[in-house]
Amino acid sequence: MMLPLFKHCVNILSARWGIYWFTNKRTRSVDQQNHWKEETEVMSLNEAETRTKIIDPKLEAAGWILQDRNQMNLHAGRGIAVREFPLVTGYADYLLFVDRKAVGVVEAKAEGTTLGGVAEQSSTYLVGLPENIPHIQLPLPFAYESNGEEIFFSK
Repeated sequence: MMLPLFKHCVNILSARWGIYWFTNKRTRSVDQQNHWKEETEVMSLNEAETRTKIIDPKLEAAGWILQDRNQMNLHAGRGIAVREFPLVTGYADYLLFVDRKAVGVVEAKAEGTTLGGVAEQSSTYLVGLPENIPHIQLPLPFAYESNGEEIFFSK
């Protein structure tokens, strides 16, 4: 008879710390299950999820118009951030355009990733612009790195 009490205590502690106790799922409230789900979603964002759930909204809030490469329209506004832009040196997570000219890149990493060392990666993108892309100068003057929580300006 001690086993049900033990499972109940573990469920309470597990709900508090975001650990899911699979064997006694039915006794947990919907609020506890949703709380656990929200915590694990936030803790486990990969790079693509970090871009769409955190970085995209921050860029939009700062006034950038977000576009996919295959639907790029540099006349849509003054500041355009183009996702997954192919460069000579790799794919920039975002290539930034101001007044239809490339000015910089944003390199995204998974949430919680340490940004030390990412500046070297984004700096290679600053010089890898294809010749047919209008730009203000080479290398591009602005490089940013972000994991959704921190934003580094490295150039």
